Amino acid sequence: MQHHRPLAPSRRTPPPDVVRNHSSTASTSPFPPPPQPQPSPEFLIVGLFALRLARRLIEGLDRYPGRDADIAWLDNFIAPYPPEYGLAKISGARKNDYIAVYQDIVSRMKRQPRYPMRFMQMNPDRSMQGRLQGRAEAEREQEGQMTDRTFNDDIAIEYNAADGA
Repeated sequence: MQHHRPLAPSRRTPPPDVVRNHSSTASTSPFPPPPQPQPSPEFLIVGLFALRLARRLIEGLDRYPGRDADIAWLDNFIAPYPPEYGLAKISGARKNDYIAVYQDIVSRMKRQPRYPMRFMQMNPDRSMQGRLQGRAEAEREQEGQMTDRTFNDDIAIEYNAADGA
């Protein structure tokens, strides 16, 4: 009598517990299914106050390519809203325009050399103003001198000085 051993599974097909039926909802795969694209919301809520601050900040920076166009876009976008409005609900072409343009404006603004200083000047926390003025004076005194201090070193020194260390 001949004994029949079960045939080894073919390497061309995965074992049965890995084969997925795409119509079933349960999956034995260790990997989660790819996320389904979420439908784009019909509207966005934007912070008009942030757009107004961005405009003021850009005005305080040195001229850079695209600066005038950025300010004009911000002016045009904000124009329909009274100054007392802090938020706006936008949709349609206005939403698409905001999504397409605003991030580029912020990116250009943040790449400017004086952006960190201008940003801190606009900080409503007045306790930072004294530190900021002291740093600006120190920078004027050190102009033209080579130094190996980094921006992070300056922060650590200021922080330690504030703590009395």
